[in-house]
Amino acid sequence: IYFVIDSFDVLFQLIDMDLIGLIHQARKLGMYPPVYEKKLSS
Repeated sequence: IYFVIDSFDVLFQLIDMDLIGLIHQARKLGMYPPVYEKKLSS
């Protein structure tokens, strides 16, 4: 997954955030269900 940082202001805000804590929180919340059907392997 890639993210676009629109400005240096956003970059400096990210520096002050607890990114590792946010990653752990995201992992606990889980993934969204897929919006497409799983491709069958041949």
